[in-house]
Amino acid sequence: MPDRNLKAITTGLPTCTAPISEKLNLSTCRYALGVHKKAQNNPTRGDLGRYPLGVDIIANIMKYHTYLQAKVVGSLMYEE
Repeated sequence: MPDRNLKAITTGLPTCTAPISEKLNLSTCRYALGVHKKAQNNPTRGDLGRYPLGVDIIANIMKYHTYLQAKVVGSLMYEE
């Protein structure tokens, strides 16, 4: 049953390759750790306490959205 729910959630999400910024982030993490370029991604990020850049981007979008929702009616940032 959980697999079905997960599939329903992820069905509409686009799939794509990692952007150049994420590849650069991973290569920098690997260089800092001194591991081979074919080392796995998640352990490499985990040793440095990093997340994929997309997680930070989505978190910032959500924070900004709640910030805009908290604006008072009549302020310059409020839009109807």
